[in-house]
Amino acid sequence: MASVTTCTADVYIQRQDQPFSPPPAGVLTVTNYTNPDDPHSFDSYMRTNVGPGTVVWLGKGTFVTKGVWNGSPGVLPTDPPGFRLQNGCQLHGFVESGSRQTTLQLVATRDPTESVVVATAVVDGLSNVGVTDLIIDCNAQTVTQNNANPATLEGISLWGRNLTISNVEVIRSSNKRTDPLDTTTQESWIVSENANSGTSAGNLIYNCFVHQFYNPTGNGGCSAISLNQRGTGEGYITGVIEACGVILGENAAGFGGEFAYNA
Repeated sequence: MASVTTCTADVYIQRQDQPFSPPPAGVLTVTNYTNPDDPHSFDSYMRTNVGPGTVVWLGKGTFVTKGVWNGSPGVLPTDPPGFRLQNGCQLHGFVESGSRQTTLQLVATRDPTESVVVATAVVDGLSNVGVTDLIIDCNAQTVTQNNANPATLEGISLWGRNLTISNVEVIRSSNKRTDPLDTTTQESWIVSENANSGTSAGNLIYNCFVHQFYNPTGNGGCSAISLNQRGTGEGYITGVIEACGVILGENAAGFGGEFAYNA
């Protein structure tokens, strides 16, 4: 059983087979461990119980998800399938003896070509969003429809200012570019904090680790950990990337498109 650290929190989510001890008041319990569309799944709870400014504490174990369709920044946070982090939300995994005990695993996607496991909407005005103490499994070899042509699967994509990603490990991400002459397909931003059209400051990516990038053709591209100004206009982003690690080329030899850090 998972021991609960005394803290002020809005929402607790646990697996039925790995409950908190003692149980927090109002804890939400995941009873279906394989279907993210089930009404008692992690995704369903995130859509129906987590509004702006909510702090979410997850228990031990693996929580399956459909993540976010990054091809539609206008989709509301409550639109199924999957979930979006809303303004001011904090998402925390469980840590025991200094080790991450919570995994979010992508098992399906809304768009067969691209998805992000944890993300905000791509809009201006968001702030104080955080993701900490998690293992994020993009599960590329399973989720992609054709292993020779993987989808673009990313771990975390936060937009706004005063963003924090801390103590997170991201594995098995991928990128859909397979043609070495393709100059239009964007790389995968595996762990990223982003400015849209305005200015973004006060950002931190700390103690994160990216590895097992799935690149069967060698032509997939990625920026493993990055701070980006990806919108229009003259905005900029500032922040700190500290104590992070990246391993690339584990599953296939890339041909020059895999980058560890960008800012």
